[in-house]
Amino acid sequence: MKSETVFLDADKNHRLFLRKHFPAGETRGIVQIIHGMAEHSGRYIEFIEFLVRNGYAVYIHDQRGHGKSAGSLDEYGYLGGMFKWNTLITDAREVTKIAFAENSGKRIFIIGHSMGSMVLRRYMELYSDGYQGVILSGANGLPSISELAGMKIALLQSIFLGKRHRSGLIYKLQFGGYNSKFNPKTTLFEWLSRDRERVDDYAHDNYCGGPFTASFYFDMIYNYFLFTKSSQIKKTAKDKAVLFISGEDDPVSGFSKGTKQFASIYEKNKVSEVEVKIYPGCRHELLNETNRKDIYRDIINWIDKHN
Repeated sequence: MKSETVFLDADKNHRLFLRKHFPAGETRGIVQIIHGMAEHSGRYIEFIEFLVRNGYAVYIHDQRGHGKSAGSLDEYGYLGGMFKWNTLITDAREVTKIAFAENSGKRIFIIGHSMGSMVLRRYMELYSDGYQGVILSGANGLPSISELAGMKIALLQSIFLGKRHRSGLIYKLQFGGYNSKFNPKTTLFEWLSRDRERVDDYAHDNYCGGPFTASFYFDMIYNYFLFTKSSQIKKTAKDKAVLFISGEDDPVSGFSKGTKQFASIYEKNKVSEVEVKIYPGCRHELLNETNRKDIYRDIINWIDKHN
């Protein structure tokens, strides 16, 4: 595997850390990965190596406020102010353009996990060219009244405590709620995976799992309500193959109900090909689950089918 890391100048205040990985032989296609909230690209190395062994080049960046793109723990979980969420979509688009330019004629498949699936669903509403298909992992369904309450809390905290205020309240409501079903509890993150080692690695990573800023939470929830409006969903690219994957015990996806709900919405909006695969017993991070090798094979088989 040939690997390269670069920093992209996203704007005057932000640089994006981008990993590129290439097969030693011929490149069959490209996989772009958009990671989830409160994690980073370094957590995907095992999956990246699998994709590269199967002939695919992989592009994955640390999203703003995450990992090496944050640059420091002071900037972790901060987008630079209010109403900055769209920069996550334009960042992802820039990575697509780079991947396309560097691999002429190769088809691009984009995987979005968790918050990355939110970014990707909005991406599909704004851009219809340059990619062949998408995989949405751990995708939530439509927002509820609890998200509205969270958005109001985040807005008030941003106004009165500052945009950089780290919202312990929303953090506990979010992660504590996700973890409530799972025992024994030694961290806040048993909901991620049945693989104890992967959960512990996450819990001990300084750039994973910590509270985000109130302004970030506000932006994320505000845009959650935006991209799930029927008027916006109707803009979704119709000619793309879409695979939804979720763990049956994933609280983020409503224990797979939200994933099925959104897949049904895409079908009603005549997205050309929508497939759903639910994994019994699995939690939120399918790529870090105990049966992840089987899931890797399902993903590569789907990509091969559409390449």
